[in-house]
Amino acid sequence: MKTISLITIIGTCFAAASFADDASPMLKGEAIARAIRDELRLLDAATDQVGIEGNFPTGTTVSPDQLRPHMRADIRLNLAFSNSAGFSDLLGHAYGPFVINERPHVPRATFDALKKFVSDDFWKPYTPK
Repeated sequence: MKTISLITIIGTCFAAASFADDASPMLKGEAIARAIRDELRLLDAATDQVGIEGNFPTGTTVSPDQLRPHMRADIRLNLAFSNSAGFSDLLGHAYGPFVINERPHVPRATFDALKKFVSDDFWKPYTPK
């Protein structure tokens, strides 16, 4: 009886490990997509804040340098900031442009790369143009 229970437990562990290996790329892709969506929310809020504080009219394009002071210094976006390229996502694609009263968009290349992991609706309201 004890041998059967042990074999059952070992088989269950192997099955779970096998499932985890199969699901791992999917979970990783979803995690990357969630992180990018969170960054888009931060960029959206920073753009709004720049517009309010600067009293900029709708449609004004603001630079990444104007957004940086409105985000925590220790977040990945600021740590990975490049003076030449501005902000880029976890896959290396550039965010922008940043326009007052317009939401930022997920870069098209990122959208396409993560399509197999998340639905198109996942990106709303940041879907690419």
